[in-house]
Amino acid sequence: RERVLGRLDAAGLRSEGDEIVFERTPADLAVEFPGSRGSIYGAASNSPLAAFRRPPNRVPWVRGLYLASGSAHPGGGVPLCLLSGQAAARALFADYGTPLRNRVAS
Repeated sequence: RERVLGRLDAAGLRSEGDEIVFERTPADLAVEFPGSRGSIYGAASNSPLAAFRRPPNRVPWVRGLYLASGSAHPGGGVPLCLLSGQAAARALFADYGTPLRNRVAS
């Protein structure tokens, strides 16, 4: 809190802090969402090994669990989240022996 107020002050946006109605820190997020460890966008992806540490779309140790997100394979960003959903759907359809038909909305 003091660091943020100090930066506001340094930028000429003087504040006593009385105007702050609600605040949330990474520590608060870590308590509320333990899997995030306080990060709102999932695990950091700036490591050369980050791509290899993402959870798979099909979770082998929990039958019937499929993941699709910016944190699951293949990674973050809207296009990759869509590919993640597609990969999870393909895994699900393959596991249940259902043919997957590609359809484009018109």
